[in-house]
Amino acid sequence: MLAYPDMEVARDIVRASRVITDAMRWPSRRRDGAVPGTPGRASVAIEVRAATPADGAALERIAALDERPPLASPSVLVAEVDGVAWAALDLESGESVADPFVPSADATELLRVRARQLRSARCTTVPCGGRSLDRGSATVGA
Repeated sequence: MLAYPDMEVARDIVRASRVITDAMRWPSRRRDGAVPGTPGRASVAIEVRAATPADGAALERIAALDERPPLASPSVLVAEVDGVAWAALDLESGESVADPFVPSADATELLRVRARQLRSARCTTVPCGGRSLDRGSATVGA
């Protein structure tokens, strides 16, 4: 039987596969302005990655479309579909912005899934919710 953390990971994998399947049904506009394929095509590229300084304009565009302030944290994840940013998530605050003119709800959920995975991975290597211990060196009662 799977333990509770394994069930969460399994649930996240199922959600991610649904997001990918749903996104494959929608055409998107690439950076060059072309609309690739038609709904139902199998060549959609979804990328979830850390934002870089080069993403500043895309993050501002998404925030403006969502009528929200741009995400200010340096720790931001971006979901791109066919090279176009559809959604972004601030890892520190959990706030998100998304393009309301594309089916971005699933992309936002995929970002939340990835954020949970990152937090889970961090908690297995560093104790969460308390003092973090540096490999073998700890001060007790300091």
